[in-house]
Amino acid sequence: MITLTRYLAGRLFLTSIGVVLAFTALVQIIDLFDTAGDILNTGEGAAGFAFYVAMRVPSIMPQVTPLGVLIATLFLLGFLASKGEIIAMRAAGISVARIVIAMLPAVAALAVLHYVIADRVAPSAESRLAAWWADNLSTIDEKAEDPIWLKVGTSIVSIERVRERGRALKGLTIYERDPKSIVIKRTSAETATYGKGVWMLSGAMTTDWRRGHLNETQPANGSWRSQLRPSSVMEAMVPQGRISAGAARAVIEGDRSAAAAPSVYATALQRAFAEPVTSAVMLLLAAPLAFAHWRAAETGRFFLFGLAAGSLFMLIDGLAATLGRAGVLEPVLASWGPMILFGLFGLDRIRRLEGFSRRRKLRA
Repeated sequence: MITLTRYLAGRLFLTSIGVVLAFTALVQIIDLFDTAGDILNTGEGAAGFAFYVAMRVPSIMPQVTPLGVLIATLFLLGFLASKGEIIAMRAAGISVARIVIAMLPAVAALAVLHYVIADRVAPSAESRLAAWWADNLSTIDEKAEDPIWLKVGTSIVSIERVRERGRALKGLTIYERDPKSIVIKRTSAETATYGKGVWMLSGAMTTDWRRGHLNETQPANGSWRSQLRPSSVMEAMVPQGRISAGAARAVIEGDRSAAAAPSVYATALQRAFAEPVTSAVMLLLAAPLAFAHWRAAETGRFFLFGLAAGSLFMLIDGLAATLGRAGVLEPVLASWGPMILFGLFGLDRIRRLEGFSRRRKLRA
């Protein structure tokens, strides 16, 4: 069994890595068609392209990994069947369930790799890329027409421009609110710079909207002590970017500024651990191909069924994630529900096909 596990797990891991890298390269090339002009405008030349690709790859890889594992498993099982290896294994008394179990170490390794890239590498790469765009792109004013909005404690903050990786802000506006969430003060600053845990405001004026002080204004230059950090600003520049489990937990616990609704961070926390499990679901959905006879017409049906089931899973999983971020579904249900549902479906299909195969052997 150890030899079988090493053989199947090794083949699946290497095949999956190859397919994922191929899909990543394809998506990256398509992405470059849209961004090549902007990269050239930075004046960075080949170094700019290299940096952009290096920062984009960690974000693309987790997106294509589930499909890559599905395709890799289908092609590997098809290849083994075409060489008669699946028939030899089953003739030796090895069930399809044992074949799937032998492939699990590869899935576990892929899940760990998925987690590390998606939760540790991608968020940092996206922030660095956002800072690079802000510092180097000459047309950044056209790209940043919409201000960045964050919730900092009980206050709401808007930022028009970001420089120096979030340590220098332009067009900063702070809306202070009372316990009833009613805005009572507005502080507008031309610039804000961060250093030693404190923001220094310049060109700042505060307008008081409290009763008895309506529209009173006064200078507000000087220090602004806030839990807002440059890292939070950089994350807010990538509203559709990945949120690490640590960052999501910090926002939920109130230790970090929020740039979106609480449901977004609650869902991100759950999906940080749920997404790597998609590789195991894809393995279960593709495994029935091992029951097909390579020269029979049913091989094509098994292949297409696995591909369709995997595609449907990704569609429903993506829809559930969107509903979770919107607060329509509970984060736990939105993150784990589709995986449990399709995982049980894959297991049940393997069990049924295994029973059918045994009955067919007995009749023969």
